Amino acid sequence: MEYPTLINGVMHSWSQVAVNINSPAPVTGITKLNYNSDRKINLVMGAGSQAIGLGYGNWTHTASLTLTRDEIENLRESVPTRRLQDIAPFDVVIMFVPNLGNKKVTHILKDCVILNDPLEISQDDTSNSAELTLQPSNILR
Repeated sequence: MEYPTLINGVMHSWSQVAVNINSPAPVTGITKLNYNSDRKINLVMGAGSQAIGLGYGNWTHTASLTLTRDEIENLRESVPTRRLQDIAPFDVVIMFVPNLGNKKVTHILKDCVILNDPLEISQDDTSNSAELTLQPSNILR
């Protein structure tokens, strides 16, 4: 069996991800990151039964972060009401830090607000984390 030749040696991976939330210091208690951009695109119908063009609608953006309970409580302390949903809009900067030849890539989730404040913990859990749903205004890639 022939194996493929590695290009630049290393692919981007989780160990290269650095995430900043309103701070130059990276967030260390992050265990999962998810974000997506969608745009409404529909076929425009005219005479007959075939499309005659495309119509473009709005962009929508979604995101979520899974953070350890310590990170969540640190965020909570940053607002007087202690409600995550009351934190002023913030940017989330995601960087894939170069390692052995691959290049630095930066994505920015703009003007995020937190939509939820979940807690779930069970007997014999050795750690606690939660998925925070974010509403970004834009995602820059």
